[in-house]
Amino acid sequence: TPEGVDLEISSNISGTGAGVALRKGGAGTLKLTGVSTLGGTLQINQGKVVLGAAGNLASASIAATGGIFDVSERADFTLASGKTLSGGQAGAPQTNIVGNINVAAGGIVNPAGLAAVGPMSITGNLALNGATLNVEQVGGVSDEIRPSGALALTGTNTFTGLLPNGTYTLASGYNSVSGGASNLAWNGGQVRGTQTASFSVTPASVQVTLSDATPVALTWSGATDG
Repeated sequence: TPEGVDLEISSNISGTGAGVALRKGGAGTLKLTGVSTLGGTLQINQGKVVLGAAGNLASASIAATGGIFDVSERADFTLASGKTLSGGQAGAPQTNIVGNINVAAGGIVNPAGLAAVGPMSITGNLALNGATLNVEQVGGVSDEIRPSGALALTGTNTFTGLLPNGTYTLASGYNSVSGGASNLAWNGGQVRGTQTASFSVTPASVQVTLSDATPVALTWSGATDG
């Protein structure tokens, strides 16, 4: 195996279904150099998974919520429509994704995963091309994406989540940005009512301000007890 790699797999890794198809544990490095038809989720709990220049995981979802997903040997990694990219850890700023990420239309991004809140740090570029991004907030801390390279926004990228009124930073840390507020949409809200979303895209950050949530009146219908 190459230096720094504990195990290299050049053959096809297959698997289907919505659950975890391949789980990486331990502190070592696994390198995938073959064209795999893995259809479930690659779950990286510890260590590192490197996708080689000729490797392919086009049918897989990626969950790097404890280890590192490294695609730096490739020009980029494209997350396919209907697939999910989760990366980052609750309150942890360390990088979980290395290399350039391209999220195709219909791809889904979950910073820190669905069960946690924190940043998704990417050492590389991030291109969002009509993606859905799920954001959460707990204790005043909300999800955020932090690419170190260029942030490119095309199509309509929809943020969704149950967030109270306020201003939230959705992305920061990039060194350049293309696209703007017209490439962003909000499809979340509070438990009751609707919200108005105003997006701001600057060289420093992408932010959304949520306001004007008017609770919908609830009407009780039925007999009273006692």
